[in-house]
Amino acid sequence: MIYEYALEPSLVVDWAVAGIGRCVGQFGLDCRRLVSDFPTNWKGRVIGEFYERFEYDDTSVEFQNAQPELETYLQILTDCMVPRRIDIPLTSSWLQAALAEHRERPFYAIFAAHQPEEPSPAVITETVIDHVRDRRWYIPTIKTARKSAAEIALALRPVLQMATRIALVDPYFNAKKKRYLESLAAIVVQALKVPRSVDTLPEITVITGVEQAHDERDGPFTPEQIANVSTDLRVNAELHIPKCIPRGFQIRFQILKNRAGAILYTIGSC
Repeated sequence: MIYEYALEPSLVVDWAVAGIGRCVGQFGLDCRRLVSDFPTNWKGRVIGEFYERFEYDDTSVEFQNAQPELETYLQILTDCMVPRRIDIPLTSSWLQAALAEHRERPFYAIFAAHQPEEPSPAVITETVIDHVRDRRWYIPTIKTARKSAAEIALALRPVLQMATRIALVDPYFNAKKKRYLESLAAIVVQALKVPRSVDTLPEITVITGVEQAHDERDGPFTPEQIANVSTDLRVNAELHIPKCIPRGFQIRFQILKNRAGAILYTIGSC
């Protein structure tokens, strides 16, 4: 699993000024902790607060000493972020805005400089580093997902909830076969399940191919055979895919001919 953290911009500035990067190195895909892009253009907000900290005097020795640290920290923290697309006024309290957002679409935790006046279990501070039993920072050991549609989809949820376009490519997909339909249904559930990291619903495309029905030992795959296979795949998709998607939601279904890569059918709504 991948875990999303809201990270207070002023705290990153504190770390850069002090030259303390022990927390920064604990973020990234390899650590399974990602910084939320909250608010929109989180990086820009950090840089703005950094300049404000030095009263916009980029000639000072302190500024010049801290700037390389900040650039390095931001490179690590923004290498892979979770999009939120939430704007808040510059004059607003970041922590209060993060708590409000957490009530609507929870973060795994909110990493802030201090607890709010009314302490919240959603908020962690640097002291969490010293408490190895605190699961808000010392995240659970990775567990291998069992080979089931539900568990695989659940493991993919952190990616699915932030995606705006999802392409499921399986050259053997056939909607009349239960195992393929169950996998698609489980992925759709996790992709659409609230809370999502972005407001818009994803565009989901299922891509398969006609070659699944052809064995080279049977000789050339004739245009007539290709047409028959593609028609069969399309009909099964139109018949069965609506059973696993919410009413009003659309899935694009594409059938490719591998050699030419041409789209034989595109079904805009199933």
